[in-house]
Amino acid sequence: MNTGNISRPSQFKGTALDSDSLRSRAPSIFASGPMTGVSGRYTFVPTARIVEGLRELDWMPVEVEEQRIRTELRRGYQKHLIRFRRSSQMQTLDEWNVELVLLNSHDGGCAYQLHAGIYRRICSNGRGGGRWIL
Repeated sequence: MNTGNISRPSQFKGTALDSDSLRSRAPSIFASGPMTGVSGRYTFVPTARIVEGLRELDWMPVEVEEQRIRTELRRGYQKHLIRFRRSSQMQTLDEWNVELVLLNSHDGGCAYQLHAGIYRRICSNGRGGGRWIL
């Protein structure tokens, strides 16, 4: 997964991604079950349900990525990453901004993870850089 574009300042200000945008950029978010052949000990945690729950709590998805696949069998189940921001911070670039990052997969390759982090702006023109503080 290429996470190099996650913290680009040009993408920091933005709008919430709707379900159609999420589906077109990372279809694996909407898997209805695990990939065939995963261990019986695997617990399916549906990403789409987590996204909806976070939206209800005022956390909006602002960026999404999906891992490239090497075998066609993994298509639609691979690792995905979604960044969330509070709706009140969608168009602001305060010095400190809290974000959530959700990682998950439905192929048994990655456990569900939810990370909170603070993005600190270090350039006042909005085009400079920032730094993640976790």
